[in-house]
Amino acid sequence: MKLQTKFVVYYFPAVVLTIVIFILSALSSGTFKAFNLSDLLALDKVGHCLAYLSLSFFYYFGFIKSKNRKPAFKEILWILLACSLYGILLEFCQLYFFSSRCFEILDMIANATGALLGVIIGFYLVKPKIN
Repeated sequence: MKLQTKFVVYYFPAVVLTIVIFILSALSSGTFKAFNLSDLLALDKVGHCLAYLSLSFFYYFGFIKSKNRKPAFKEILWILLACSLYGILLEFCQLYFFSSRCFEILDMIANATGALLGVIIGFYLVKPKIN
């Protein structure tokens, strides 16, 4: 399979999920919320964590399948950083651009935690094909 075709096929789920997360981040909600300890266990945070777990997992999957090798530590950090920064950026977009959404620091933490978990799960579950 050509490199371009591999890239499109293996990264397709990650790109679709990136778009879905953007759309969900732009839809409805309230205004800026103050920190509340009970928010740590809120179902909303679990959803954020699972969304970014899936996102980083699919980018990790795409990397391994398109290159047929394990990523170097620096490449793993880039996947983790990109997914985490995407979550942080979307929270700031909610603050400044999506007036029907609310900005929450705990959402950023849940996003980054999910991204880390997705990379860890990918590390153990996704293996390159040995020829």
